[in-house]
Amino acid sequence: RRVHGIRSMPKKASKPLETLIAKLTNPQAKDFLEKMLVFNPYKRQSAEDLLAHPYLHALHDPNDEPVSHAKFHWEYDQKPMKEPELRQLFWEEICKFHPNPDLENQQT
Repeated sequence: RRVHGIRSMPKKASKPLETLIAKLTNPQAKDFLEKMLVFNPYKRQSAEDLLAHPYLHALHDPNDEPVSHAKFHWEYDQKPMKEPELRQLFWEEICKFHPNPDLENQQT
């Protein structure tokens, strides 16, 4: 059902990143973002490939970046949700990583 919904949406040409991020002048950063933000997950670079991208050279440590061969399972994948419910779940997930009482009260 969801795939049909996405496929039925009108196709849009992508916008150049420079129009969305005016200060994007680093060619490696631009290349990294373009590879990371590919809509089609089958054409998108893997996390492992992106971690090895030259833009992240200073941060990349293959000895400290374990690779999981298990498929990621998100418990909500099979549950049909409307936008408000999905937004709330995203917000709750964000708050887990950024515990701030002021932020938590904003969304709910």
